[in-house]
Amino acid sequence: MVPERDYRSEMKGSPGWPVHWACERFELTLGVLRENLKELLTFVGEPLIKPLFAFPDHEGRMLKKRSDSEVIRRLHNFVAAAMTLVDHSRTFSKVHLNQENSLRYKDLRSIMKSDPEVQFVQLLRNYLLHAAVPQICDHVNWRESINKIGLIPSSLLAWGRWTNPVRKLLKQLSEGKEYFYISDFAASYGNKAENISYQLLNMIISQYRDDLEYLYNVHREFLRVHTSKGYVFDPLITKYFTLANGELVIYPLFDKDRPSTPDRRHRPAD
Repeated sequence: MVPERDYRSEMKGSPGWPVHWACERFELTLGVLRENLKELLTFVGEPLIKPLFAFPDHEGRMLKKRSDSEVIRRLHNFVAAAMTLVDHSRTFSKVHLNQENSLRYKDLRSIMKSDPEVQFVQLLRNYLLHAAVPQICDHVNWRESINKIGLIPSSLLAWGRWTNPVRKLLKQLSEGKEYFYISDFAASYGNKAENISYQLLNMIISQYRDDLEYLYNVHREFLRVHTSKGYVFDPLITKYFTLANGELVIYPLFDKDRPSTPDRRHRPAD
């Protein structure tokens, strides 16, 4: 009698198993940044229903104070998630990239780290932790009932630990106006962080493609055999990381909205 194939042991003992789960965990870290960014942008861009804080009375001042507190909380969560992604990216790349890809990723990181806007977001975490709470400015458009929330650069400039490029950026932002919108720099940083993160994932999937394909082929057979027997079971893997024409594609195994559609998360920059 032929012994039943031990799919679980075969998958867990394969070289692709630790790589797959490292990619899963890294994507979760990126998801934390994405959700905190979404929460921040939603709050700072919400239309006004009752802009009471625009009136200099007690109720208006209390509403303004609560609003500022919520802005700071969401801003703190965003910059904390941004730095968590930086730290996790460093470990992820160090463990899984070969020498050639490590050099490529190092070049990408150098370009990103030299960006004053990126430096500002990353140093803003230290500012919030160790210096002060930034002054919040509300720009109210009564005609459109829109409130855009910004930071006052003149108050930030008093801190002595900005890099020279960030200090220059803050001075430029403060020329001719008293504030700059949170949504502008936060959304821009989010796009840059997501782009470099998926380029890193792309490198790792490409490097370990054969190992991952073997793991996923065993998993597909595992699903086929157990489904045909009518078993209710733990599928072990719920998404596949692969490449299509050099582009990172993530296939969700269980997705009611897109049961068989690949999630094309990253297209390489031109």
